[in-house]
Amino acid sequence: MTKKVRNAVLLSAIALILCFAVGCGGGSSSGGDKKSDAKMKIPEFLKVSSSSAGGAWYPINVTHNAHLEKLVKQVAPEAKFSIGLNPGGSTANVKSVAGGQADIGICHTAIATMGYNGSAPFDKPMKNIRHLLSINPAAVFIAVRADSDIKTIGDLKNKRIGFYPQGSLGNTIVEQLFEVSGFTLSDIKKNGGSISYLGFTEGPGQLADKQVDCYTVLGSWPVTTLMEVDFNPGIRIIPIDDALFAKLNAKYPLYTQFTIPENTFKSFKQSFKTVGSMVCLVATDKMSDDMAYLATKAFWDNIADIKDRAVDARGANLSTAMSGMGVPLHPGAAKYYKEKNISIPAK
Repeated sequence: MTKKVRNAVLLSAIALILCFAVGCGGGSSSGGDKKSDAKMKIPEFLKVSSSSAGGAWYPINVTHNAHLEKLVKQVAPEAKFSIGLNPGGSTANVKSVAGGQADIGICHTAIATMGYNGSAPFDKPMKNIRHLLSINPAAVFIAVRADSDIKTIGDLKNKRIGFYPQGSLGNTIVEQLFEVSGFTLSDIKKNGGSISYLGFTEGPGQLADKQVDCYTVLGSWPVTTLMEVDFNPGIRIIPIDDALFAKLNAKYPLYTQFTIPENTFKSFKQSFKTVGSMVCLVATDKMSDDMAYLATKAFWDNIADIKDRAVDARGANLSTAMSGMGVPLHPGAAKYYKEKNISIPAK
């Protein structure tokens, strides 16, 4: 072996040793190593706004939060992470997320859209909220006694109306249905009717006792609020047909039309159409993509358990995770849906 060849072999050996010591190869490989070693951006404390402890949404958030904490421990064991759950309501939760008092809030997609656009009941646009996922449909049920002669929305213009407690999205939707039908709450009063805001137990009780002519409910089905009056004396639900929905949608393009299956109620067995909104989770736009991804993944990867523990999540389906979405999708949530080959609506 010549001296020149020996030197070449020696240089090659030295280069190989250095390669193993410091890492060699293409830039993409080095970049991949750096990316895999990067710590995920996880906050120490995540604030979630839900409903009160007795509310329908509370079990959804409690179960989701437990799975999220478990997932964070799996993927980022070094992270200090915990979740706090606060009571709230649809409108209040949007305001909390937008105002920085919460990182995630459960609400209705229609309320989130109103908040984003700054339309009533919001006094300014809240452009910093982002969609994570839609859960289940919440529909309007305008219930009357089975023996009532009320058949349509128009028949209510001089009747005694029982609403949910003030601030409910269901009340807003029903008022808008009245509006596009040609009358207002003031007209009802002028015509000899009345407006009452009644609790979830008080309202059905007054309907059963003929103290109000109808009671309006917003929720998933079966509707637990109406179960007792459905059993005795029996109820009927005023349908929202295609023509009326078209009028509503033309002026207030916020809502979804639902067909409620037959036998949802024991005393009113036929299917019917109504309107409503999806229940959803929204997050602040300041939430890291990592955190939003994990929050989305923790929900959908454990949806069977969430449905088992929370009645109001039983309509949840990954295929409708963006149904009713009226605010931008968080990029971290979008990453999860792309992995699952779920089509993301155009902006």
